[in-house]
Amino acid sequence: MKYRINLLTIGLLLVNLLGQQSAWALPADREKPIHAKSDSANAEKDGIRILTGNVVITQGTIKITGHKVTIYTDKQGNINKVIALGSPAHYEEKPEPNKELIRAYGKKINYMIPQERVEIIVNAKLFQEGNKFTGKRIDYNMKTQTVNAKGDSSKAGGKQRVEMILQPTKTK
Repeated sequence: MKYRINLLTIGLLLVNLLGQQSAWALPADREKPIHAKSDSANAEKDGIRILTGNVVITQGTIKITGHKVTIYTDKQGNINKVIALGSPAHYEEKPEPNKELIRAYGKKINYMIPQERVEIIVNAKLFQEGNKFTGKRIDYNMKTQTVNAKGDSSKAGGKQRVEMILQPTKTK
C-alpha cells in the first residue's frame, strides 16, 4: 500500500532515523539534522521511502543527490541503506576536518550504513585527496577510507579497465 506524504514529514522522519546512526563522516555529522528535498516523496508500509525528481539529501558534510533516492529502514525504524540513481548520482563527505571532500559519481550509488560502505556502480568515479579512481564499480570503506575499484572484462570491444591518478605524497 502506497500513500503520499509531504516533504516536511519525510524530513522529520529522516532526522529521527538517521540521527540514530553511528557511522557518518565527521563525528559531528550524525548530530546534525537531515535535510531532504525532492519533487515528490512516497512512503510505503514496509519502511521504504522513495524520493524522486532532483533529490538532494544532506546531513552535515554528507550530500547525496540523484533523480531517484530510495531509503530502506529496518523494523526498528533505523535507516540501513540508501540507494541513489542518477545520470550521474552523486555522493560526497568530509571524512575528517583536515581532509578534502571525498566525491563519488556513478549511475547508481549504494550507501550501506551499518557496513560503513559506499558502492559506486556503472561509470564509477571517486576523488579522494587529489587522487582519482575510475572503473565499472568502486567500493569505498568509510571507516578505513580505502578504495577498491573494478573494471569490466565483459565490455564489448575490449575491457573497461580501472584507471587511477595518484598524487605524490607531500613531504613536510
